[in-house]
Amino acid sequence: EAMFDVVGFRHVEEESDAFLNTKLAELDQELHKIAGNRKKAYDAACKLNPDYAQGRKFRLAFLRSKQFDVKKAASAIVSHFHLKQKFFPNYPPSFLAREMKFTDLS
Repeated sequence: EAMFDVVGFRHVEEESDAFLNTKLAELDQELHKIAGNRKKAYDAACKLNPDYAQGRKFRLAFLRSKQFDVKKAASAIVSHFHLKQKFFPNYPPSFLAREMKFTDLS
């Protein structure tokens, strides 16, 4: 309970390389299971810049934000690209496959 009060997490997983690699592999499997229109933006980002959309750092951020729940993290990743495409439709396709910058909003 005290851990939740301090950092907002009930339980902090040990982040060994083996644990992270397992969770990343599980996340890949979960992403492959998702189908439909919402995944089109994710698939496009993967084709445009796989180093970004499929990058370890990017995916770990989503896993950590969902306390390593791979289903929730996969859904959040797909939603991220879907919403980025939805809210910024007039930006070039390359915008989808890179980090957003403050200057993009001006």
